[in-house]
Amino acid sequence: MITQKTKEQKRIDELERVCAELYQVIGCLSGKHDDCFDHPDVQRALDNASRARLVHRRLLPWPREPLPGYEFSATPRSRLLSSRSIR
Repeated sequence: MITQKTKEQKRIDELERVCAELYQVIGCLSGKHDDCFDHPDVQRALDNASRARLVHRRLLPWPREPLPGYEFSATPRSRLLSSRSIR
């Protein structure tokens, strides 16, 4: 019989793996694009992913500052996501 604690631990393990995988993706993509790796917003995302917790609670909207070589900035959609984020 699987206990509630066992189910919760499996879910925690799964989420920690997701964070570890996202850390690798963020690092890889940011390292390949115009020195984005050292950007403060990228570093905050990496901090959260590497620790699998909200080190920086206000990550969204993202990016807060323009990324080097990109015109991308926070869109209304990302602001909407920010309003739904965990506080």
